[in-house]
Amino acid sequence: MLNKNIVTILIVFCLGLTPLSLDSSVVISQDGGWSDNFNDGNIDGWTVQGWNMTNDPPTVLPGNFTADDFTLRAYDKETNHAYHNSTVAYGTWVFDVHSVPTPNNHSYIAFVSGPAVTIGGVDWETTVPYEYGLAVVNGMLGQLHNTFVFYRRSQGGSTLDILGTYDVGVMTGWHHIEITRDFEGNFEIYINDTLGITAADTNYATSEIFSFYTLPGLALDNIAVTPLPPETTTPTVPTTTPSTTPTGGGPINMTLLLIAGGGIAVVVIVALVVTSRR
Repeated sequence: MLNKNIVTILIVFCLGLTPLSLDSSVVISQDGGWSDNFNDGNIDGWTVQGWNMTNDPPTVLPGNFTADDFTLRAYDKETNHAYHNSTVAYGTWVFDVHSVPTPNNHSYIAFVSGPAVTIGGVDWETTVPYEYGLAVVNGMLGQLHNTFVFYRRSQGGSTLDILGTYDVGVMTGWHHIEITRDFEGNFEIYINDTLGITAADTNYATSEIFSFYTLPGLALDNIAVTPLPPETTTPTVPTTTPSTTPTGGGPINMTLLLIAGGGIAVVVIVALVVTSRR
């Protein structure tokens, strides 16, 4: 089990790490809510690919997900990747994940992500997307053991910056996940109806896909993605009524929804202090 305060944790995934610089921008509104419970027995709307990391560059594989058991479940023995168009970067992400042991002991659900990675070719690493996601660690992975890991990935690399963790006693089986993010970048992650992780991050203000990376056995179900409604503000008009008391005029009350952070420094290991709530 990990201490609640984790100073430095580094997860190495089968992809890569290059920092992403974003210009400051203001989030005005968003759309794109969607859901899938797979009760129709198909995975329409999902794109599937796969790869074998034992080769350099990786060998492209078709990947294998089906909804034969009315869930989105992976079957191919190598890395499987399924993704769905998803433009929600602020809002709520709800899903159920069925965790099972795998040879590498971990899988990833990237609920905010840039465009999907393109496997193959000598420069394939540069296409690895920026992400916010939840890693499912079933077993031992470095210092981690039977835990959920909230992570941030930068564009184009294989390391993850850990924003929070939540340990559970029994990892194998179904778990219910609810994630919220407000326009100020505050995340709350509920695991089995318990607030397990809180964190704040403003690096990424847009999303293109919702991704699921895993070796065989794991599944997702009952996915529902809901955008946060845009905030509305009404300016306060300065009064022109004469007054015997000098005034400086009324302020205009305009709420800035979010200014995305600027560039991210190039680092090899990022030391983070995060707090996880059991």
